[in-house]
Amino acid sequence: DFISSKEAFPYKADTKSLFAEETLAASESDCEDRAVLFAALAHELLDIKVLGIEYTNPSDHVIVAIPHKADVPLNNLDFIDYKGETYILGDPTAYGAAYGKVAEGRKNQSLNVIDFESQCID
Repeated sequence: DFISSKEAFPYKADTKSLFAEETLAASESDCEDRAVLFAALAHELLDIKVLGIEYTNPSDHVIVAIPHKADVPLNNLDFIDYKGETYILGDPTAYGAAYGKVAEGRKNQSLNVIDFESQCID
């Protein structure tokens, strides 16, 4: 499960996107800030390519997508296919959200994939 501490990372929506380091230093952050932080940590610590997923209708939320390992069954997990690979969806902003599950109201919304590696995550 993706579980965050509300005290450690208070949520506040804004229109400014932060770099991972800025999110760690900030007193508040929102969904795209946390998605960037998650992607940067996964990339730096685990060498995992994480995608950002922006809901586009309405454009009001950003989550992440983590590469799927072929030997792990998808079962009832929420996922996308991108450039021939399968990615499991996860929401690092939703407190107590289960890995591979998105909110029911989001399941049929349009998505835009953000390829962090092409946007200079290093």
